[in-house]
Amino acid sequence: MLERIEIMATHSVARGCGFAMIAIGTTMIGLVYDPVQSLQIGGILSLLTTLVLLGKAINAPRKDYRDTELWLLLLPSERPAQTIAQSVLSRILRGVYLNFAYYFANGSCVLIVLSVVLAVFGAS
Repeated sequence: MLERIEIMATHSVARGCGFAMIAIGTTMIGLVYDPVQSLQIGGILSLLTTLVLLGKAINAPRKDYRDTELWLLLLPSERPAQTIAQSVLSRILRGVYLNFAYYFANGSCVLIVLSVVLAVFGAS
């Protein structure tokens, strides 16, 4: 049961992060005429997404489990008992949020380092 909950939690958070990546990528493509600025904006927006995910991880234990997308994605037979549902779902969601925050933080670092390298060695 826990494995299925983790899979669905990852699916739920990954979908939201995918939309964030589409928005970041679209913004970067819109700034393609200035590659350094495009990479900087991508890094900043990725860092902002990291902060949002960290905030969601911090607030996961306080959010009612019945108001989460994860609860709606689970079939009634897959849902944990209501006595433990809050602790189980919030713990799993917190871990998934932190994993995706880590991924976005790494991506942000890569984009910012690339923008610095391009600014120093690129269009001189």
